[in-house]
Amino acid sequence: MKMIHKLILVFSLLAILTTAANSIYFYQTRMADLNQRTYDHLYTLGTKIVSEIEQYVRLMDYAIDSLTADPDFMTAFHEASHLDEESDVGETLAVQNILSRKLYQEPILEPFFRVSVYSGNGFFISSRFEKTESITSMSEEARSTVESLPYLWRCDAEPFRRHIVGPHNDPWTEEFVGVFSAVRSVAWRGEQIGYVEVNAYLDDLAEMFMWQQLDGFLVQGIFDNGEQLFRNHGDDIVYSGLNATGFTRVQTDGVDRLVVGLYSDYLHMTVYVSQDMSIYNEQANALIRNYVLVATVILAVTLCFVVAFSLGLTRAIRKLTRRVKHLPVDSILAHSDEVITATVTSPRDQEIHKLENTMNRLMGKLQTSMHNEMALREGALQAQLNALQMQINPHFIYNTLNIISAKGMECGSEEITDICDQFAQMLRYATDLRSKTATLGAELQNAHRYLQLVKARYEDQLTYVIDVPEDMMRLTLPKLTLQPIVENALTHGFAGRTDPRAVSITGTLVDGTLQLVVRDNGNGFSEASLARLHGAFRDMESNPSAFSSEGGEHLGLINTYLRLLHASKGHIRMTLHNDSGAVITLTLPIEQENKHV
Repeated sequence: MKMIHKLILVFSLLAILTTAANSIYFYQTRMADLNQRTYDHLYTLGTKIVSEIEQYVRLMDYAIDSLTADPDFMTAFHEASHLDEESDVGETLAVQNILSRKLYQEPILEPFFRVSVYSGNGFFISSRFEKTESITSMSEEARSTVESLPYLWRCDAEPFRRHIVGPHNDPWTEEFVGVFSAVRSVAWRGEQIGYVEVNAYLDDLAEMFMWQQLDGFLVQGIFDNGEQLFRNHGDDIVYSGLNATGFTRVQTDGVDRLVVGLYSDYLHMTVYVSQDMSIYNEQANALIRNYVLVATVILAVTLCFVVAFSLGLTRAIRKLTRRVKHLPVDSILAHSDEVITATVTSPRDQEIHKLENTMNRLMGKLQTSMHNEMALREGALQAQLNALQMQINPHFIYNTLNIISAKGMECGSEEITDICDQFAQMLRYATDLRSKTATLGAELQNAHRYLQLVKARYEDQLTYVIDVPEDMMRLTLPKLTLQPIVENALTHGFAGRTDPRAVSITGTLVDGTLQLVVRDNGNGFSEASLARLHGAFRDMESNPSAFSSEGGEHLGLINTYLRLLHASKGHIRMTLHNDSGAVITLTLPIEQENKHV
């Protein structure tokens, strides 16, 4: 790759990585800002809603307090709670007049739909006298209505606490009027006498939750007991039990929303303000589009600058490259010194200019050396011819074997021909230095040729078996691994014996390793020989480079193992034992990718 291409590639990658890193950093920063803005927006909406609801409920509480703090009102209410059907009409009217005067004249009661005072005996009076009531005070219907109100049991359980009742229909009229209420159980002189209830229009509640008009925003108000004060139409998610602090994402039934909860200690209620995730995603996608656009523009400008800058940096290198490409290397002797020492780079490019001058000096020295070489070439050629004459032709042995083989054929001795051919093949295999490794198939074939030669001597006194699966033949291992071991078995294993000789070579794959076993039926190893060989093997395996073989029996086996350890970098292992003769096992790990050992 040319230098200019390398510079453009490196600088471009640097520009891309820098731009990507900066874009990711600023995008994450802006996303954090977006998260904070979204949270602040929802929190502000929730705070405003909670504040308005608390203010309105405080007004309802003040209306109740203004009634219960009046002794005349409470005395009249106490008397009303003891009225029955047999009570004097005048007494009843007097009580109603006292209560009505307070209800009708108290300005704090004006903003509400109605303020009702009622007790368990069916007594009922309301601040809205102009409305036609469908239920008459002290009637059986009035008593049934009081008993049917589902929220009074909580008021009785906590008689001095105000309770907020969520949206419901006004129970005192047949018309459908949606209201929400603040109710308190009233006690006077140690006796529970009835209830004061402030009913407000649901429209007032909806106005306080005015944020439902904002597209994508929904609001819920849920009391501690799980009852709802408000929920937008179409909002089917129930946030009861959701963590009331922080920023929460809720995903359920195809709905994906961001929720912020604010708790009111005064109301014992949590207001959940949520935003549709699509609004958040739209803002996030806008940020992504902006940063991709900005990053693309910045990257395009940067890449143009990188190309121009790289061209400027490599101008001198490109000039020198063109000059080197046209140097008269093949005909350097035919050019003058001026051509050889000419320069094309500017001294301002100090390093490149110095490199060119150094190259020119080298070219001058090369020209001088070539002149000297021409003078010495003729003498050197003559010396080479003399040396060649003194060498022994490496093919002399092969030619001699061919002569013996041809003579055997003339005499009709095919055995001599076969022996010569086997020996020639073994010689070529052993002297081929082009590779230090061979396939297992080639190693087995070389061992087979050796056994054939030995069998020509011992004839029926020697039998051998080679049992290695065909799929192992392409495995590679160090060259001349098997033949020296087989030779050792035949040389040392049958000393002083004339009975038939048997040699076997078997191969198996065990746990990812190749195990080659050479077995004979000879004398086996003596105890002293086994101890000496095992000690030598341990020394070699611990430090092959420092081991040096000494004299003694089985020296060929020791040298073979040392050579295999060096060739395999210590991976090959050899073990020895006796089993009706000598058994030599080679364990060679297999590289799965290349099938090497």
